Amino acid sequence: MKPNKNEIYRITIDEMLDENLARVLISSLKKEIIVSDLTDINVWNKEESVLFTGTLPKNVKDISNMNFELWSSFLNSLEIDEKQRVSWSDLREGQVYILGKYSVEKQEKQIRIVPGLPTWDKKRRNRLHRFDLVPEMKTKINKLYNEALTRRKVIE
Repeated sequence: MKPNKNEIYRITIDEMLDENLARVLISSLKKEIIVSDLTDINVWNKEESVLFTGTLPKNVKDISNMNFELWSSFLNSLEIDEKQRVSWSDLREGQVYILGKYSVEKQEKQIRIVPGLPTWDKKRRNRLHRFDLVPEMKTKINKLYNEALTRRKVIE
């Protein structure tokens, strides 16, 4: 995946396949969105599934021909501040990160993101923060996931 430094991404740690391999879902914020509720799945483009590894296997010298990406290289390509980088060992299934240039507004249960850097950000770098999404969002995602697995509408 070739990320664009000027876009805002939602990064979901979907599944830890083993200690050194994870499936991550990445979705960019739709360009026409000015202010969005983070829990609204309709403001995000279609998710792309990417396999990440924490360290290269010893026998791999060139990752460009592999079907996975190195987590640290991905963070480097987006110029994330060292203090905000999430180490491979800290990643857990279900974590949701927002990456890019944005500000955050909180209104009760709503978390809203506003594209553009906050005025206090002097380094002009991309931000990476983990958000614990409200239960309503987790319920929506679980319902969509179950529908995809069963290929039929889940009966409530």
